[in-house]
Amino acid sequence: FELAIQGELDFMKEAGNLREFRRTHQGREDIVVPMVHEALSSATVLTLDFLDGTPFSHLPAEVDKKKIAERILREGFDEIFLDGFFHGDPHPGNILLLKDGRYGILDFGLCGRLTPQMRETLVVLSLAVALKDADTAARTLYRLGQSDARVSISELRDDLTGLFHRYVGQNIQDVDATLVLQELMLLAMK
Repeated sequence: FELAIQGELDFMKEAGNLREFRRTHQGREDIVVPMVHEALSSATVLTLDFLDGTPFSHLPAEVDKKKIAERILREGFDEIFLDGFFHGDPHPGNILLLKDGRYGILDFGLCGRLTPQMRETLVVLSLAVALKDADTAARTLYRLGQSDARVSISELRDDLTGLFHRYVGQNIQDVDATLVLQELMLLAMK
C-alpha cells in the first residue's frame, strides 16, 4: 500500500505518464491531455496546462451523457487494445467536459501498461464473452490469473455458462455492461 501511494505521489513518474499519454493520443481530436510545464515542475510540484471545464461528476442535465459515455468507452478501448497504455483512474472527477465539447483528462499518477500478449488475451476474452463461449472464457481467465492453488476450469466454465445464460436473448443495448464485467471479475477472483 505504501509503495502504491508513493507511486501515485511521485510527480516525476506522473509527468512521464503525462508525456507518454500525450504522445499516444496525438491525432485524437476530442480529448485534451494537459501539457507538463517542465521548468515549473519537480518531484514535489507538477505544473500543467489549465483545463477549463466541468467535472463529469457535475455535468448539467442538458448534456447528452450517453454520447459522452460512448466517447469515453471508445477511448478506453483504444487505450487498452491499441495503445497498451491506459489511464488507471478514470473516475468522473478526473474527466472534464470542456467548453468546446471536447473532454480533458486529469491525474496521471496511476496508469497501466499492457504487453501485446496481454492485449491479445483480452481480445480473446472479449470475443469469448461476446460469443458466450464459456470454455474459452474460462481458459483465458485461467491464463490471466496467477493462483498458487488448484483451479477447477470445469467449475469456472460452469459458472461462466450460468452467467451467459442470464443474458441469453437480450439485445446488447439492454445488457448492463458494468454488471456483467463485475460478475466476470467476481468469478475470476473466485
